[in-house]
Amino acid sequence: MSFRLLVEQSRFEIAGALLRETDLRVQEIATRFGYGTPSAFTRAFTRWAGRSPTEYRKARADRDH
Repeated sequence: MSFRLLVEQSRFEIAGALLRETDLRVQEIATRFGYGTPSAFTRAFTRWAGRSPTEYRKARADRDH
């Protein structure tokens, strides 16, 4: 596994945890990860998870209830 893939995997795991376990807005999570815009973070997260951050958060919330 390349260094870049490890970084991407780590970012996805941390972003997923922030979406699942906090009420932080997507914009704030994007800023914490160094993305210039929330849309850039959304595109990256969608590539990692196969769904947008909002859809990911909603699916997790629906599954927990």
